[in-house]
Amino acid sequence: MLVAILLAGLFGVYVMIVSTVPPLLNVVSLSGTGVPAAPAPLCGQLDDGRIHIPPLYTLLVMPADIGQTLVDPQYGCTITRLTVFGEFQAGQANHHNYSTITPFNADSSKVMLLLDNGSVVIVDIQGNVVVPVDNMPDMNTVNAPWDPSNPVVFYFTNSNRFLKGTISGGTVTTTVLHTFTDYISVEAPDQEDLSDDGCKYWVVGTPSGGGLPVGILYNLCTDTVISQSLVVGVKDSATGWHKIQIFPSGKMLMTWNSNGPSRGQGLEIYDTDGTLYWHVFDSSAHADVGIDLQGREVLFHRAGEARSLNACMNSHLGITVIDINAKAPVNCLIDEISPYHISYRNSPKGWVLLSTFDQGTCPDYSCFVLPSSWQSLWPLYGEELLLVKVDGSAIYRLAHHRSRSAEGYAAQPHGVISRDGKYVLWDSNLGTSRTGNANYTDVYLVKVQ
Repeated sequence: MLVAILLAGLFGVYVMIVSTVPPLLNVVSLSGTGVPAAPAPLCGQLDDGRIHIPPLYTLLVMPADIGQTLVDPQYGCTITRLTVFGEFQAGQANHHNYSTITPFNADSSKVMLLLDNGSVVIVDIQGNVVVPVDNMPDMNTVNAPWDPSNPVVFYFTNSNRFLKGTISGGTVTTTVLHTFTDYISVEAPDQEDLSDDGCKYWVVGTPSGGGLPVGILYNLCTDTVISQSLVVGVKDSATGWHKIQIFPSGKMLMTWNSNGPSRGQGLEIYDTDGTLYWHVFDSSAHADVGIDLQGREVLFHRAGEARSLNACMNSHLGITVIDINAKAPVNCLIDEISPYHISYRNSPKGWVLLSTFDQGTCPDYSCFVLPSSWQSLWPLYGEELLLVKVDGSAIYRLAHHRSRSAEGYAAQPHGVISRDGKYVLWDSNLGTSRTGNANYTDVYLVKVQ
């Protein structure tokens, strides 16, 4: 229903908001498969459908050292600081990769982090260094997915080889799993995690005989190339790929760089043999994939103009869960959501992490210099970390990430959940521009299970 809410803002300012307030929902006791559903998170607030401006937005001071904690003043979650600016290399800011590539290893004891210059480091969940920058292997890209079952193994590409990295002490032993002899190089694409069974992974290969790059589906469990016929082009070119993700079945979710109704545009799904399975949308939004509690292989996405795929009140503002086999909507994940990143690395427990950000330009409500009207601009779920049940039955608000996200891409939190659902992690500049690095962030963590 629609209600008028009178909120007391900071510094005595009052804001009148008209908001859609859903009923408070409890987590269901059984999943659709008859398996007991995951318990409620250890912290956070069940959604009340109201705008919450973060307390002490301009005054909160985060602990200065790694491993130290602070309780979120709005929602009560304990936040642990994992990094400090310049600790791994002078002048370098610290980040994790992206919301659809979990930085957590299989048992959630280690986290893979990135520096501005492309260096990689591994720390534990208190921020202590496990593998220093100098001991990490050379990689074609910084995309190095963890093995979903072996906590000391991750994978990466170098030259035209696909390799396994095994952590022992503070070093990494590397093993070549496959050499793609017909290619000059193979690239582990950004945005992609390893398939849930730990076997399937799409790489992008540049043919040695010339021609455009192709998508190669590799099964590392059997050391076989499943397909190598899908031409993906040059990344971010007019006719090339922008983002590649993998479904549990091995199908590819392809975000092309250009929008449109034709093959090779918008958002498409490709089968494991490289053939087009479904042209889903003419344009794309942030998306993730997985298995829902009914065992369906699903895609999370805004329906937009594709109204037949919409399960939300507003097809442009809600996120719909779509069954890719039935090619039909299943349920609305969340309605009226601000710009967001999405992470669903934790299919068995059914929790989806959303991290919202300010897509505007400064001055706006999430900038280093705030306009006098910033509180009146604050949207529902603004600058928050949300834990949402995959069937839409519950929304828990965990924390304000406090990154002034309108300052640039690096300032967006890109929140991510561990495969076991125990932790969420994000980047934040904590409202500071005093480091001299325009891309400054540090990395923060909350235990939720």
